[in-house]
Amino acid sequence: MPGDLEDPAQFFPFHYDRRYDPGDPRFPGRSYSPEDVIQSTAVRELGHALSLEQLDTIKRKLIGKGYLRRNWGSEEFQDEVKRNLEIYKQAERVIHAFRS
Repeated sequence: MPGDLEDPAQFFPFHYDRRYDPGDPRFPGRSYSPEDVIQSTAVRELGHALSLEQLDTIKRKLIGKGYLRRNWGSEEFQDEVKRNLEIYKQAERVIHAFRS
């Protein structure tokens, strides 16, 4: 038994249906750089963003070990950033203990 004879999709399978207008497939743009990844990891680990000097220090260490040539989203990169952030975590603990 045929389908609805008034439905053009029955006869033309690639018929354009206005009910399904194409939307904007792009996500909102943002810059994706190693600095963004390092800062977002710092906010997660330390609770605040790094200063420019701290960010430059970590970037120099990562460049020295060749991590900035790798995938910034990989676990190896994230683990190396966390290892470098551990220095700042320990420094904050020492400062907090000294002030108490």
